[in-house]
Amino acid sequence: MFVLKSLCTLTLYLSQKLSMNTVKATISSGYRWRLILMTFIMLGFGAYCIYDWQIGYPKIKEIGLAYVEVKEANPDTFPQVWKEHAAERGWPTDTPKKIKTAKQYDTDIFTQLLMALITLPLGLFFLSKLVRESCRWVAMDDNGITASGGHKVPWDAIKSLDEEKWKTKGIAWLHYADANGSERKVLLDDFKQQREPTTAIVQQIQGLLNPAPAEDEVAGEPEGTFDEPGSKDDVNAETVADPS
Repeated sequence: MFVLKSLCTLTLYLSQKLSMNTVKATISSGYRWRLILMTFIMLGFGAYCIYDWQIGYPKIKEIGLAYVEVKEANPDTFPQVWKEHAAERGWPTDTPKKIKTAKQYDTDIFTQLLMALITLPLGLFFLSKLVRESCRWVAMDDNGITASGGHKVPWDAIKSLDEEKWKTKGIAWLHYADANGSERKVLLDDFKQQREPTTAIVQQIQGLLNPAPAEDEVAGEPEGTFDEPGSKDDVNAETVADPS
């Protein structure tokens, strides 16, 4: 136990040491919980529809049709006969809420199947998206930008930053040239990924592509100039004052 604890402590220390100068953006907690919620809703509703398609609605159909049959066969003693008939089969002895024809029951059963065919694929889609987005990340260190999917972007390989949707939607595309000279791009999204590190990465790239002007350039030239003593203007002034 002591050895295991020591190894865990050492691993944690080394990971913190290695990532000290690294800024990393992974999936944001808000986006993760949205995907989890949608996955559970779609898969849960789809599973419920499968149950109703295979068990729930066929049972309702069986009870409803039996109720109509018993009522027609025993018009005078129907209530008592129905209670005995239902009790023998373990059914509710109350009157079914909605009495329908066999065709209407079949339509309801098919509807459950149809809803399952819609919601289950959606649930699997959100589940795959949850897994995919949880594995997606973007990081920045002294050497450049790295990202999931094999993206390694040295600072001098960055070509441009598409910021068209950054201010309105928090989406930017980093364009760079890989080792083979092919142009590739990395998505920076402060909704899907953690906002603070994503913003820090974008700001660093902005500073690289649009460096601030040097301090002496900002200062500019002085507003006025002053003639040194003994300049040409001083000599002309003396000449005018003493025509001889």
